[in-house]
Amino acid sequence: MKKPFYFLFALFVFVSCNKPYNDNTFTDVTLYYYGYSGMGYTYEVPVRFFINKKVEAFFILYSIDKDLKEGVYNYNDVFVPNLGMWDYGNIVFTNFTFFKGKCKWKDNIITDGFVTVERNGNNYTFIIDVTDNTGAIHTGKYQGKVKKENFEIQSKIGGVFALASVENRIGDPWAGPVGLPSSYSGGNTWVQVEAGEKNDGYMVNMLYLHPDKNDPTGTYYVNPNANGYYREGEIVYQNLCSYNISQTNTRQLLSGSITITRVDKPWKFRIDVNVTDEDGGHIQGCFDGVDMWLSGY
Repeated sequence: MKKPFYFLFALFVFVSCNKPYNDNTFTDVTLYYYGYSGMGYTYEVPVRFFINKKVEAFFILYSIDKDLKEGVYNYNDVFVPNLGMWDYGNIVFTNFTFFKGKCKWKDNIITDGFVTVERNGNNYTFIIDVTDNTGAIHTGKYQGKVKKENFEIQSKIGGVFALASVENRIGDPWAGPVGLPSSYSGGNTWVQVEAGEKNDGYMVNMLYLHPDKNDPTGTYYVNPNANGYYREGEIVYQNLCSYNISQTNTRQLLSGSITITRVDKPWKFRIDVNVTDEDGGHIQGCFDGVDMWLSGY
């Protein structure tokens, strides 16, 4: 008479050990508009999934529709490096994709799986089935309207900026700054961060000097009177370039700082920007992505 009991117990254990680690019904979803991704003509769309106002999962999905095209978004373990907004040419097209190192379930990195998106007007259905770096399986579903915010909303969703580049300009005759001593042994680094898309957005350009030519990290301050002359520890050249389909407007920065922080070895950085331009505009945000355009380091 004990055999049926043992059979049912064994079946329970088998099912329990093989069911998903986390099966969720999300209560809210927010989409963020960052503009073109720099990888073909896809948009980079960060998505937050909430349960009772707490972030449960975070994805960056790539789609030819900034509101997310219907379909199945699949994990890709080979990330295509970001390039500038002007460098379209022969860049890999990445519709219906999310990449290694970009997405998380709570604090764990997602390493496989898919996200299905369905739309009916303003109503969305998201179905998630992924695996994280601990081997845990996570599934989830959301049906309903989503909140949408654009890149002007500062957040901790990988920062305000969608693209970034860090370049070592030592030895570059066009890099300046004027008056740099021939005996100078420190670093000379160009940083550029971008938000929006090629027809509507802005980029911040900065050239700064620092003590160690092999380590561009640190906090550096805008000096509006530097005029390109040598002064270590300051940003010696800078401007904010805003552009849209009809015009481009470049203006000087008057105050503020950038902070470069290493987040992974050998050359992965976070870039925090907090600056004011000559028209009184205040730009505050960060690039907190995994991959960027990097040269000379």
